[in-house]
Amino acid sequence: MATLIKHRNQYCSKIQKWNGVKQIATKIPLRTNQKDVAVVRHHRVEQAEKHIKEGIIKKHQFNDYFAWLNDEGTSTLKQLSLEDSIIKFISTHKTNVSSSSIERIRVSMNCLLEVVKATTPIKQIKTSDIEEFKKYYLSKEKPHKKGGINLNLRNIRTFLRWCVDEQMIKQTPNIKMLKEPRKKPKYLSEKSQQKLMSADNINNFVKRVFYLLLTTGCRRSEVIQGKLEGSMLIVEAHLSKTRIEKEIPLNDVQVKIVKELHKNRDTHLLKGYKLSNFMDYFSKAFVKACKRVGLGGYTLHNLRDTYAVTQWIVSNDIYEVKNLLGHTSVKTTERYAQFRLDRLAQDFKSAYQIRLEVEKVRNNGVNTPLINTPFNQIEESSSKNIAMS
Repeated sequence: MATLIKHRNQYCSKIQKWNGVKQIATKIPLRTNQKDVAVVRHHRVEQAEKHIKEGIIKKHQFNDYFAWLNDEGTSTLKQLSLEDSIIKFISTHKTNVSSSSIERIRVSMNCLLEVVKATTPIKQIKTSDIEEFKKYYLSKEKPHKKGGINLNLRNIRTFLRWCVDEQMIKQTPNIKMLKEPRKKPKYLSEKSQQKLMSADNINNFVKRVFYLLLTTGCRRSEVIQGKLEGSMLIVEAHLSKTRIEKEIPLNDVQVKIVKELHKNRDTHLLKGYKLSNFMDYFSKAFVKACKRVGLGGYTLHNLRDTYAVTQWIVSNDIYEVKNLLGHTSVKTTERYAQFRLDRLAQDFKSAYQIRLEVEKVRNNGVNTPLINTPFNQIEESSSKNIAMS
């Protein structure tokens, strides 16, 4: 049975339910410090206790079911709509993820609302709605790419799992991702890099930013939002994709470009423009620059991919590349080791020559005269040196 308790000078009803592992307590505020009023309201909770335990009346419905919890003072139980659920989800999620992630979630939720009516009760969302969502965006006049649809599906699945946690629905509808081919990272060969950086019809400042990204492997947001401390670019944890602070060493040329970039960023913000517009400028500029020199199909992130492949060629150490890129799992980095070495030797002749030199040094380190000397000779030689001293 529900128990009447007092907490911080206010009465509330406490309902306990065994979930198979432990007792789960649900507290319903009675919004009074007068015991006689509390007893009457507590009796109303007891009448609904069975339905609350069975999940017929859920937490988000308490305000509508118990009259003293809403401004109207009425008890009209209504079903939470899809739109209302999304609003609650985004409001709660804001404290856990970055603003850019929230914006991406909004896009996914708006896509869902384009297919499923906003007034649809959340508990009526079914697997068939998800399948209709996929069909809708695959059959549009300009079909969405499967990767984009899958990104939306992942956000929708996160939303529906939250609805389960909040007891708005009993279980998450079955969400199957669209099958898409696993594409290798797209890189710019040394020849393509030279073609891009030597073009006369591309702004030199923009070129310098491209050079910075190409030689550090940083993400666009990291060089723009990072903080310069001497020759170190500090990317604070809340700005990092992995939520781990990054320290990126820079040479003198790179430091100079970062200072120039930050100066332009600050000027942009002082004029009242958004930071997102400043970052988008370089993404768009890169796509346009590539098209001007006949390199279609590239995005700004491909500069990071190019850096990763180059480092893989030189080091032949996937864990070193992982650390340079700041990945939390080497599985993410392994995609850069998919290419045939003879293909990379063709596209990155300079980097491959460095690799050969590195391997030569390593081999020489293993085959030093000291290592090839029999142990008894080393021992004998050491004894003579000690005697001489």
